[in-house]
Amino acid sequence: MAAKPEVLALPCHEPVDVAIVVKTCRAHRRSYVELQRDLIVHGHLAVRVCVPREHLAAFEPVVHRDFELVSNEQVLCRFGRPWSLNDDWQSQQLFKLLLVASCEREVCWVLDANTLLQAPLPDAWHDGRVILALGHLQPKDYHWFRSSARFLDLPRGGPSIAAVNQPLRRSVVHGLLRRIARLHAQHPLDALIRAMRSGRNLGAPLWTEYGLYRSYAAHVARSAHDYGYVYDVAYYKHDRHGRQLDRWLHELQDKRPLMVKVYAQRPSYRLGDRELRVLCDRIRACR
Repeated sequence: MAAKPEVLALPCHEPVDVAIVVKTCRAHRRSYVELQRDLIVHGHLAVRVCVPREHLAAFEPVVHRDFELVSNEQVLCRFGRPWSLNDDWQSQQLFKLLLVASCEREVCWVLDANTLLQAPLPDAWHDGRVILALGHLQPKDYHWFRSSARFLDLPRGGPSIAAVNQPLRRSVVHGLLRRIARLHAQHPLDALIRAMRSGRNLGAPLWTEYGLYRSYAAHVARSAHDYGYVYDVAYYKHDRHGRQLDRWLHELQDKRPLMVKVYAQRPSYRLGDRELRVLCDRIRACR
């Protein structure tokens, strides 16, 4: 008789009442501080911030006293896996899913640290369903969506959703993890991490957090979601300066997106502390 797949280990303690999760690291601490300013201004205090264990000391002095600060390792332990993982782009996808799964609230916003809020986060509910924003995909994103759907044994089609800053449903993430456990006959974290490592060897990810979630939401949990162009995100590009920056800020004021993503670090560009603060304040002035 075939062995039964290992049951998903839910958190071993009472989950806290969290509405927003932020997965970040020391390299993006300055950006996180700017996001935290906006979260506090807009009255969002039910926040969990997750960083690698060795980065806790860098964040303890800056994370708001009402927020919860946890380590990657603490999150993994809550799901029965007392491991350490390299903190990179792929493992961040895993932690985003686990942070939502361990929230008490049914709807949880997942925010990247390099985000500015131009307005309070809106109610994610509409007729009992969560609204997910449709996004414009790059060619490489289609590969991630297809490979994620293949990992779940689901159709490759379905609506696209933005890759970042989405409200997700805890119950849908639980269902997603249980599907992975059934399909791969093992604990879902084991299956996800094994695929993660295989993807690294192949030079491309086999799944992404939003690829898995989109496929499962579109084909299994259809009644849980609506889709629409509702939560626009604007991006600050580093080739903007002088008059170009003024023109972009003017467009920003006209369009009034909910969020603005500001990349403080890229291989070809780096914003200093003062430059980042000045730029963020100029963007906030467009509210």
